[in-house]
Amino acid sequence: AGKFFFLMASYILLNTCLTIIAVPHIALGGELTFDRNERTELFGWRFLFTNLGAVFGTVVPGYLLSALSKHSTPTLLASAYSMSSLWIGVAIILCAGITVYATRGGLDQPGKPGEAVRIQDLLHSWKTVLQNRLFATLVSSYIVATIGLSVNGVIALYYYRYRLKLPMEKIQYVLVVFLLVISFSIPGWIWASQKFNKKWPAFWGVMLLGVFISIGY
Repeated sequence: AGKFFFLMASYILLNTCLTIIAVPHIALGGELTFDRNERTELFGWRFLFTNLGAVFGTVVPGYLLSALSKHSTPTLLASAYSMSSLWIGVAIILCAGITVYATRGGLDQPGKPGEAVRIQDLLHSWKTVLQNRLFATLVSSYIVATIGLSVNGVIALYYYRYRLKLPMEKIQYVLVVFLLVISFSIPGWIWASQKFNKKWPAFWGVMLLGVFISIGY
């Protein structure tokens, strides 16, 4: 019980910090330019480096584990993850600092520093957004798609470990290949969104993803 609550508290804290970074970082692309093609390229580059960071975070524990010993034990695995967490944490702090420094004064719509958000303004914003029929449809689709991706992402690790009997090092190789394929496909999706608009590439991309996941497994 103690381990469970410690893990749960750590997970909540980690995801809270992740949200604090991710929400303004994702929104930043929409404020740097009003040109939709430039926005698409910005989001593409952001997603590319997100995947490269994920590759880094996936490779480092495996590299440390292989450097510590050829035979992985629970103790060595814990040490590898602890050391890699420190490295990844430092990288996150440095990259976030660089982003803050590099975008100072570069926004098309600079906000008013120190101006507090009133509760009634926030509630009005929510009401306005929820009345947008197209946005409600998009959010609903996003929720359904995210549930599917989350279920796949969680079960896949158990599938590799207990069904395919892959050791932890081999599972990390699978994840690295998966992330690299996503990264290399980003320029193609940027081109498709600029040539055919965003809606149809997104539609076919999601549909093919669902079909290929089903067939693959």
